[in-house]
Amino acid sequence: MKSPVLLTFILALLVTFATPLAVPQENSLERRGPYDNACPPVKTISGWMRYAKNWDGSKAVFWTADSDANDAKDFARHICGTYYYDLMDDMQWVQWEVVCTNQDEKAKLIPRASQAMAMATKDTAFIMIQEGAFHDRPSSTWWNVEYPILLENKVKVIAVNPREPGSHIAECKSIRLGDGG
Repeated sequence: MKSPVLLTFILALLVTFATPLAVPQENSLERRGPYDNACPPVKTISGWMRYAKNWDGSKAVFWTADSDANDAKDFARHICGTYYYDLMDDMQWVQWEVVCTNQDEKAKLIPRASQAMAMATKDTAFIMIQEGAFHDRPSSTWWNVEYPILLENKVKVIAVNPREPGSHIAECKSIRLGDGG
């Protein structure tokens, strides 16, 4: 007699857990709070670069006007250094782009990652920048985000002409900041 009662109890339990719960149809991502789908903060990204990617912060290669990621990549390979996509090109980065569905937050992701790389950089950094090139400083991530952090952290910054990467043009501290050159 215990078997039918036990069997009934087990069946009732299975039906209870197997039945899906109804979800209100009005539930949408648009109604969430502003931080529900926020991108990771700079400190999270910076820590991930150092620990998850096992990067010691040395020989970071940045790029700006009249240069691109390929110039930075080639130079980083030449000096056994690290450039942005060495740190950010994998599944964790892709997941962050998926999680950051709020467009205001998504627009902040690349500048945050650039800021995080600058924060994690130690000792020496290189900037791929063509001598005499015009720099749109108001919109430049290098001049407005990365370079000030490197200066604050007392990182030595060496400018490298992407057209002649074998000859460093100058230390960035000698580049005049007010003349557009």
